[in-house]
Amino acid sequence: MNEIYDIVIIGAGPSGLSAAITASSEGLKTILVESHDLLGGQAGASTFVENYPGFPNGISGSDLMALFIQQADKFNTKVVAPVLAQGLSSENDLITVTTNDPEHRRIVGRTVLLALGLKYNRLSASGVSTYLGRGVYYGNIPSYLRTPGSRVVIVGGANSASQAALHLADKGCDVTMVVREDSLAKNTSNYLVDRIVDNINIVVMLSTQITKVNGNTKISSVEVSMTGVSEIEGPTTIPTDGLLIYIGAVPKTYWLNDIVQVSSGKGYILTGGVDTGKPRRSFETSLPGVFACGDVREGSVKRVGAGVGEGIIAVQQIKEYLTVDI
Repeated sequence: MNEIYDIVIIGAGPSGLSAAITASSEGLKTILVESHDLLGGQAGASTFVENYPGFPNGISGSDLMALFIQQADKFNTKVVAPVLAQGLSSENDLITVTTNDPEHRRIVGRTVLLALGLKYNRLSASGVSTYLGRGVYYGNIPSYLRTPGSRVVIVGGANSASQAALHLADKGCDVTMVVREDSLAKNTSNYLVDRIVDNINIVVMLSTQITKVNGNTKISSVEVSMTGVSEIEGPTTIPTDGLLIYIGAVPKTYWLNDIVQVSSGKGYILTGGVDTGKPRRSFETSLPGVFACGDVREGSVKRVGAGVGEGIIAVQQIKEYLTVDI
């Protein structure tokens, strides 16, 4: 007989960890399932977080998530990682999560909270996959690039890319940002744009895209071309010691197989007012007893603080569900 949990949380980013802290501290029997061996999600890979309340001087994403993990452990949250969730089913008011782990093949809960987060979009330029891990990285910055004089190309024009650029520039690196949009301000917070404009170590190339990655045993340069109407004759080559890619992400809902309703074409989990013939709580999915929070939820705000708040609210709704509905 499988052990039955009050809540099975899938995903250990800010929303999943905050939900685990809340649920465990309020006496719910809680298990947290994460597909990676490092907890913290994309926030854990963030170079520097400056707009999270309580840290006026900023804090690295890894340090912030380490505090979350420490607090979840304090309240005895059971964590299984790396364990990949592969299926979801409901029977007799219980939800079963199937995984790829022999020891935790079937995890049974009275409720499930999907805090799945997002996965990074892949750059399709020639040579990217060849040099992955040899100078090309998604979302994280290897230590060798954090040294004065390193030449780094960052592709992307939103907050994560901008934070990485400023972090490296402050280390004395020469940073080139390759941005598809014609303005950095379209997708980046104003305070970051202002700092980038004033930073002599950062060059921003607008309306530009990576077309090819070159190298031998490791990356040595990237080729870029203009996007849109204006075209340059042939690619421009930029020597570099590393290419960091921050070009957005998609929700990790591919494995749900229509068990819960998701937004058409995008795959974000629908909550609240989904058409099931029965009222739903604002974080409840189309499947009774299954809730969603954080970046994976349709309409969520993609910020650490918002994810934390959603995790807390989702647990309160789950407590109500467990008290009233079952």
